[in-house]
Amino acid sequence: VAMADVAASKLAEGTRVAMADVAALEAEIDRLHAYCERHGLNSRGVSDIVGREFALPVDAEHKATVLQVTTAAQPHMRAFHLAWLGFFSTFFSTFAPAPLMPYIKPALGISKREAAVAGMASVGSTIFFRLIMGLVADTIGARRGMAACLLVTTLPILGMMYVQDATGFIVCRGLIGISLASFVACQAWVSVMFSKPIVGLANATAGGWGNLGGGITNLAMPFVFLAVRDSFAPGDDDAAWRLCFWLPALLHFGTGLATLTGRDLPDGNVDELELSGAKQKSRSDVVLKVGFSNLNGWLLCVLYGMSFGVELTVTNEAATYFFEYHGLSVKLAGALASCFGLMRALSRASRAHPETAALTQRRP
Repeated sequence: VAMADVAASKLAEGTRVAMADVAALEAEIDRLHAYCERHGLNSRGVSDIVGREFALPVDAEHKATVLQVTTAAQPHMRAFHLAWLGFFSTFFSTFAPAPLMPYIKPALGISKREAAVAGMASVGSTIFFRLIMGLVADTIGARRGMAACLLVTTLPILGMMYVQDATGFIVCRGLIGISLASFVACQAWVSVMFSKPIVGLANATAGGWGNLGGGITNLAMPFVFLAVRDSFAPGDDDAAWRLCFWLPALLHFGTGLATLTGRDLPDGNVDELELSGAKQKSRSDVVLKVGFSNLNGWLLCVLYGMSFGVELTVTNEAATYFFEYHGLSVKLAGALASCFGLMRALSRASRAHPETAALTQRRP
């Protein structure tokens, strides 16, 4: 009996030691997983509901916990890159006429007042359609809303090549401006793909890179005009500026088709998940009621309207201002006007980055 007690005691002690070793090993493995996940590796091999392994580490909702912009892997980073590129395309096309106004105004006989109306139409038309896009994103998914926005507005971009007067120009700019509703799809799509600690940075980066379209178009379109005129329409300014709109049209069409290759949610597309019962079907009436009854939403609406309104106005008018009031060349006027938009490459993302935010909020 004594020997049995000693053996049992030794066995119990060995078990405790073994369990402690196992616990330490498990803790070490968890630390190794955490290190790998911080560096963008899905070391745990987490998969979606149909068994497709994620390329990035994810949380319990299968939202990515890191932003790895050097990859376009499904579903998280593919959605991220398609979201900002779609928004970029619409900004590029909406403001493509702005740096070309020195050529467009005399060709169509556009007055200063009519040019201003066209500018307002290009940004005013998006207000109502952004509300619609929010409803679309909540019911059928931001991916399809983005694709529809890009593909449908390809037509008025092509229409710019055939306008003959100020009225046609104003109408086309207004219809193209509808595409700026892609911003809603961009932010909604990114929001469902990234976890709370990183979603602010992901949204800010996608929005900032999308806003770059306004700067790039002011910079690029004068050079596109010169290249087109020299290659396809020597000495014909009127034909050259019209042909320039093939570029934003192709950008819309190509990006719209590419958007369809993405995924609505980390685990699949909305219709597939609703059909399988993995996702409850969204009710549009509930979405509208919650949205319109949120006081914070209305306050943010006012703040965003005042700040974004200034941004759109400057992007629309800066090139014309430098050309008409300072006598600069079209190329130089466009280059200076682009500086305003190019700042968004870093300004949004840097403000949302946790380390930068901490620095900007630190008290002296």
